[in-house]
Amino acid sequence: MRRALGAGAGPHHPPDADESLLLAGPAAAGLALASWLIPILKSVLTDLRGPNHVVVGLDSSVLAFSLTASLLTVLLFGFAPAVWAARRDVADGLKAGAKGSTPSRAHTLAKNSLVAAQTALSIVLLAGAGLFLRTLAELRSIDLGLQLDNVVLMRTNGRRAGLPREGDDAMRG
Repeated sequence: MRRALGAGAGPHHPPDADESLLLAGPAAAGLALASWLIPILKSVLTDLRGPNHVVVGLDSSVLAFSLTASLLTVLLFGFAPAVWAARRDVADGLKAGAKGSTPSRAHTLAKNSLVAAQTALSIVLLAGAGLFLRTLAELRSIDLGLQLDNVVLMRTNGRRAGLPREGDDAMRG
């Protein structure tokens, strides 16, 4: 808007750059929520009857991927349009959006398609999360058919004891 009124860009960064950093907010909130919910999920899984082989925690590779995806989102959808807008004549864009003008058919179709895709993806994610929680609730009530009183569960590492892995040539022959 400043450029449309004739002001120079000046030494300041585009204001959209600040707003684009807000796009990283959901990633940080998701990480905080995950670190808060993991102990709760562990307690739910520990309460399940029977052997528990589910490992719950923050994985460093998934965390690195999430942070990289968040950074790329900020760069792609935040800084890139800000830089693009800084190089364009914004007066033409304001004239195109003036009173009495209508957006093109392609613009309207693209906008509606993005809204529909986002809504569909949100519904799928919410349904998946709901089914996951329902599955956890159902697992609590399953009768395993085993007597679990006075049972000890332990893990062993056969390779450290010198035993061959399944499928090794030493087992064949």
